[in-house]
Amino acid sequence: MTDRVFIAGMGIVSALGATAAAHADIFVQNRQALGPLSLFATPNQRCVPVGQVNGCFSDNSIPRTHQLAEQAAAEAMRNCADAPDVVIVGTTTGGMLTSETAWDHARQAEHFLHWHTIGSVARYLADRFDCNGPAIAVATACSAGLTAIKLGIDLIRAGQAERVLAGGADALCRLTYFGFQSLKLVDPQGARPFDQDRNGMTVAEGAAMLLLESAAVFNQKPLVEMLGAGISCDAYHPSAPQPDGLGALSAMRRAAEQASIQPNRLDYIGLHGTGTRQNDLAEARAVNAFIGARRPAMGSVKGAMGHSLAAAGPVHVAIGAMAIMRKRLPGCPGLGVIDPDIALPLQSRPKAKKIDTLMVNALGFGGNNAALIMGAARPSDSHLGPAARPLAGLRVLGAACISSAGFTRQTVTRFMTGQSSRGQIDDAMMARDLAPRRIRRLKRLPRLALALAQKALKQCRKAPDAVFWGSAYGGLSETHDFLDALRASHGQFASPSDFVGAVHNSPAAQVAIEAQAKGMNISIGGDETTFAQLLFSANLMMPQIDDPALVIAADEYHPSLSPQIDLLTQNAPAEGGAALLVGPPDSVAGHPWLAPIFYGKSGQKDALHEKLKDVQHKHGPFGAVLYGGAGLDWRQLGLNTIPIIDYCHAIGSHGAASAVATVLAIHLLRQGIISAELNAGRAVSLDGRGILLLTAGSYLAATALWPGDFSLC
Repeated sequence: MTDRVFIAGMGIVSALGATAAAHADIFVQNRQALGPLSLFATPNQRCVPVGQVNGCFSDNSIPRTHQLAEQAAAEAMRNCADAPDVVIVGTTTGGMLTSETAWDHARQAEHFLHWHTIGSVARYLADRFDCNGPAIAVATACSAGLTAIKLGIDLIRAGQAERVLAGGADALCRLTYFGFQSLKLVDPQGARPFDQDRNGMTVAEGAAMLLLESAAVFNQKPLVEMLGAGISCDAYHPSAPQPDGLGALSAMRRAAEQASIQPNRLDYIGLHGTGTRQNDLAEARAVNAFIGARRPAMGSVKGAMGHSLAAAGPVHVAIGAMAIMRKRLPGCPGLGVIDPDIALPLQSRPKAKKIDTLMVNALGFGGNNAALIMGAARPSDSHLGPAARPLAGLRVLGAACISSAGFTRQTVTRFMTGQSSRGQIDDAMMARDLAPRRIRRLKRLPRLALALAQKALKQCRKAPDAVFWGSAYGGLSETHDFLDALRASHGQFASPSDFVGAVHNSPAAQVAIEAQAKGMNISIGGDETTFAQLLFSANLMMPQIDDPALVIAADEYHPSLSPQIDLLTQNAPAEGGAALLVGPPDSVAGHPWLAPIFYGKSGQKDALHEKLKDVQHKHGPFGAVLYGGAGLDWRQLGLNTIPIIDYCHAIGSHGAASAVATVLAIHLLRQGIISAELNAGRAVSLDGRGILLLTAGSYLAATALWPGDFSLC
């Protein structure tokens, strides 16, 4: 039976206030809380209203995004004594404001290197609320928070978790404040979604976190139930929406399909509605195509608190839950006269109304669309769409990697002969097969992603439907160049192209556009376990994907930033990445398999040991281990009698090193022999056995790989 998902707790922080209760007057009046920025200096002529949160920051040593997330999560967890099984946070900025401040004042790296990454937000919440399981940071720009909730829903419905803490958080920072202005997307009067005179968005900060629980552990009176969610990609432009709204329409239809609900049953739609002219119009076209003849009430709340980026979707979800419980609709603050081209039944003022079912949209850079449907709790025998159980493995249809040695063949040759591939990648070599016109405005990380995707796709004739992208540090070249120009010009100049490139999911957008992959598109910002998180997500979501999926991870070395923020590359520069084209079990016979079998905190070594014993009991022993990181006792894991190969010794330590190691493991499986150069002078046959890939750091990740005729089903 499909497990149902209920909201067991929620917390909201925005410019309107630091608790869910502080947002109650959005159901009574159209109060706007937009005002001047006080976090950092701006040129007077560029000072525009923002949605700044005040009064809930108590520790200056913790980044603002992390404190926003913690405030919302603490409220969501207030009545729960048990730790969540999984933490999933959508974010765009991570510790960026802390990094910017440190760079501006020339402070030492120790002040901020632990906080810069997007993944640090999820790990911080996991530590704060004693979660020993997966901690995942979703980075699909402004749809990230809603995508995080979607992953949480699917984990519970698939029986992989009982409690998930999910939502989104973003703080104001120079990158986003000046970046959106450089794109001329900011309204100097404040956001007016769907108004005929609207002139842009209002950049804001905030957080909303939900405690989601399965019916098996939920012990309250059920009030609000998560019914389904859908995500899609426009595959159209790195920052502009698809004008006809077809990508957003696809996400809404996928949500309705998972929720087993017809659009005409919706009572309210929480629109993304940022106030930019083209985004509002594209969303309106999508919604008009979706709803048909019956037209529910709808509106956007961003005129009240601004656009809090990854937090915006979860904020509206929490407000939607309050609307169901209070039997009241929020208004559409900032809306004066509706743009006649919008043609939507906008709810301009709050009013009393019983709400049974509603939908919330979130649309982001890169054409990342998400839609979520929720409603008043149904009777226990109500029908939901089928739960997509995670596969027990993924078929590898294509694989490619890159290191300083070159692409796959050169990197594999160096590895097999015991030589190093550490160091930096030659730019000309990396881009030699990419069309010059296609990449002329792109810097190193998106070029890496495109080159890897191209190599992997050549091995399979099927075009991908989905893209899973991950990077520990994102576009460092773009981030550096944007902030450097901003600093040098005293806030007068900011590069729009560098801003778009610095957004974490920018390479995923480029790959989706090139491959015309319009299905699921998920970006993750992690650490050395980024690739493991991607495989974990792809394994969960593959039953919802129509065609193969590209799973890509890459990280670049930046001579200025990497030594300051990247603990892995401080001693020796290294960079690279890999791409896998993966499909479900019945994709193509004869191809190798892989299965993510463990991802959790490093303190969970006993749990990893039990999992490994179970896998080996069912499927036979492993023939070798590829290992990166430190701190594991091989005797405790029972793996000290087989070849153990330190892949970081060969390819260096960087965020995507485990992705490269996965491709190396695939080639070892095809060869069937661990060479003498890799095993202290003694060659060993695998004899059809699999390979275990282990990555250790603050978290442990284990992936099993098996020859082509082996199935983990």
